[in-house]
Amino acid sequence: MTVADIAFLAAITDNNNPKFELNGSVFDFEGGFAAATDTRRLAIVWMDKDVEFGKGFNAGKNKCIVPKSSLKAFVTGNKNKHVDVEFEEHNKDELIVRASLGDANIITSGIKGTFVDIERIIPKSFSKITYCKPDYNLVVLAIAKEGILFELKYLNVVNSYLKQASNIYSVTVGTNGKDSPFLIQFNDGKDATLTYIIMPMVIGEDDYKEADPDMIRQL
Repeated sequence: MTVADIAFLAAITDNNNPKFELNGSVFDFEGGFAAATDTRRLAIVWMDKDVEFGKGFNAGKNKCIVPKSSLKAFVTGNKNKHVDVEFEEHNKDELIVRASLGDANIITSGIKGTFVDIERIIPKSFSKITYCKPDYNLVVLAIAKEGILFELKYLNVVNSYLKQASNIYSVTVGTNGKDSPFLIQFNDGKDATLTYIIMPMVIGEDDYKEADPDMIRQL
């Protein structure tokens, strides 16, 4: 995984959520992705061969949740483009996550719990799909044309990612109208590298309010 990928996950991961497992990013080995959410947006990084299983790891469990603090540590001060991540299981009770950052190693414990069902969150189709160059302003324009109301700060990570990730060839924006979740997907010319889904804001009688997070799971 790239440093930019992990930095994106860390930015999306929730803080102090009562559901403790949401305070980390899930690495799903069977699905081949890592994901994070703050309940208003979701980021999915499609994993590559840099993620490995160490000795003693029970691949049958398929998943591991890495704390947000550890994700930040993986990228802080790291000048390398890639982070090699390895998972090990000890005594069936302790899950160890080891990240190799050049000459340095970071070891942390995983979070126990069940992450949200990612497949239920991702929209199955879009009424409009726009392809654009990896330019932040073009991405904003593609969303603005649909009249979607959302927190503009949610695009800060998009701007940062486009500056850090040198392998992005194009960006896909998928929408289903102004009141439905929309998608921003980064592509390297062959495959999708990262998928980002954002909840819209809906118009109330007196003010704006965020859409119910359950709305996204009903798609």
